Amino acid sequence: MDDAQTELRVIWVGTDERREFQEAIQVARESTWLRQWNDLAEATWRPESLEPHLIILAISYPGEVKQGPVERLRARYPLAGLICLQGPWCEGERRTGRPLTGMFTLDCRSFPAWFPQELFRWRTGRRPQCVLPGHRGARPDLDGEPDPIPCRGVLQGGLVGIVVADRDRAAMYLELLRSESIAAQWLPAESLTTAARDCTAMLWDGDAGSAGLPVSLRALAEAAPGRPLVAIQSTVDLHEARRLRAGGATAVLSKPFRNDDLIWLLCQSERFGRD
Repeated sequence: MDDAQTELRVIWVGTDERREFQEAIQVARESTWLRQWNDLAEATWRPESLEPHLIILAISYPGEVKQGPVERLRARYPLAGLICLQGPWCEGERRTGRPLTGMFTLDCRSFPAWFPQELFRWRTGRRPQCVLPGHRGARPDLDGEPDPIPCRGVLQGGLVGIVVADRDRAAMYLELLRSESIAAQWLPAESLTTAARDCTAMLWDGDAGSAGLPVSLRALAEAAPGRPLVAIQSTVDLHEARRLRAGGATAVLSKPFRNDDLIWLLCQSERFGRD
């Protein structure tokens, strides 16, 4: 999007060429007004005429960015939320290095599912998650915990069908959803496509393991057209996400995932759009 006056304004600091960030920056570009700078110095000394709402700092390796330049950028844009988007090489930095402070930190694989929720908060006047306590500058209205997104009620009274390769994995998903008061069922392999028609939404875990998957993603999508279908898989990049969507997924989630992200994606339906 390119209307800086009316859209959420985002500054992306860091490369847009690394494979691990390609899906994240595509999601941001498609839904916001976005300016991309290669490094903090460029972002700091080439100021925007309009204050950004969000600054996304894409970091590939531990120690790649120092705290001082981050603070200079924060001083230039004191009203902006600041997100540290970490690549896979940054895993474990809190144990082995000196992580950046005062920012909302997120794994780059979680961004495509998380970012639409944050946009929803900004656009509906709710407190965002990415602006941390103590770093809200001149925005006292943002004090307090981030507002929850009212989507869980969409699935109450419905049924989420779970398609996975083994019982242990099914039990994990069943416990997760039932803890949110969401009815769920592990769909039986022998009548899976028939049972899928009774589901409000579906979850398909593409990590087959030794047992193999009971049904393909495409067959599941064809069995219950029009329903939210979340495909979950390990280490999903942009190419893999496109392949899964072409196979019938309405949304894609990369492991490890945040529970709230799964709930959000399952709730993406016409009914939620009207709430």
